[in-house]
Amino acid sequence: YGQTYQMTKYLFDTYGEEKVYGLIQRIPQIPFARAFASEFGMTPEAFHQEFIDRI
Repeated sequence: YGQTYQMTKYLFDTYGEEKVYGLIQRIPQIPFARAFASEFGMTPEAFHQEFIDRI
């Protein structure tokens, strides 16, 4: 749970709540990876690497 919290906090702090809430709204409509990429401009895997590099 700790890593999930830290990753979510990083998304909010870095990209803003509008992007995070946009992702949440898109998830029921399209696959998660596509929803994530459309909001954040990167794959979930690329985000994970960015997160690891920053901590």
